[in-house]
Amino acid sequence: MVASFLAIGSCSSDNNYTSPHPEVERTESKSISASPYNENNPYDSIGIIHNIILSKVMDNANSSYTISDYYNSTKVQLDLYYPEQIPKDFFTESDVLSILDDRDNYYSNVVNDLDLDNVVKEELSNILNIIKNFGEGNIDDYNYLKEEIISYENSIINNTTINSENKQYILSFSSIARHSSYFWVMDAPPTQTVLGKNRWWKFIVVIGADVIGAAGGAALGSVGGVVGTGVGVMVGTTLASGGAAALVDFDF
Repeated sequence: MVASFLAIGSCSSDNNYTSPHPEVERTESKSISASPYNENNPYDSIGIIHNIILSKVMDNANSSYTISDYYNSTKVQLDLYYPEQIPKDFFTESDVLSILDDRDNYYSNVVNDLDLDNVVKEELSNILNIIKNFGEGNIDDYNYLKEEIISYENSIINNTTINSENKQYILSFSSIARHSSYFWVMDAPPTQTVLGKNRWWKFIVVIGADVIGAAGGAALGSVGGVVGTGVGVMVGTTLASGGAAALVDFDF
C-alpha cells in the first residue's frame, strides 16, 4: 500500500512564484522552443531518463494492456536501467493503484500523507496546480506549459529558504512534470497522445500520477538509503506513469 511511504513531514514554504501567464487562455508561446529541456535545472536528467523508459514501455504496449501489464513491463525496463539496484518489493503495484485511486481528489490525500517535509509537499501541490491549470485551460501549446514550469523552477532555484535536499526533490518533480507532459502531448504515438484524444482530464490525471509517483518513490528511497533518492524518484514515477497509461488508452 502507499501507506508504506506515508507519514507527516515538517517545514513551511515561502516560495514567491508568479505565473508568467496570470490568465489561462489559448496562446502560441514562441519564447521557448518545443523541447522538454531546462539546462538550468540541475536535476533535469531525471525527466530525461523518465521519458526514455516510458518510451520503451509504450513501444512494447498493445491494446490489451492492463495496469498490471504496464507495471510489469516498466519493472523490466527499470531493472535493465538499474541492474540489481531495486529491491523486488520496492514500490509495489498496490502503491501504484493507491495513487491512481486518489485521482478524483487530484492526489491531494496522497500529497498530504507523504513522508516528506511540508515545504516539499506544498511545492508538489504547486506543481500539480500548474499542470491542472494548463489541462483545464484546454491549451494546445506545450511551450505555454514549459514556460510556466521553467518560471516556477527559477523561483525554486533562487529561493534561499529551501535547503538543498528539498530543492533536489522539488526540481526532480518539476523536471518530470515538464518531460512527462512533453511525452504525452508531443512525443507519444498519435494513438497514445492525450492531446490527440482531446481528453484534457486524462492529461491532468496522467501527468499528476507521474509527479506523485516520483514523490512516493523519493519518500521510500530516502528511508534508510534503500535505493537512494534519485533511483527512488525514477522507480516511483515510471511505475505510476505505466499504470496511468492504461487510463489514457483504454478508460473511455
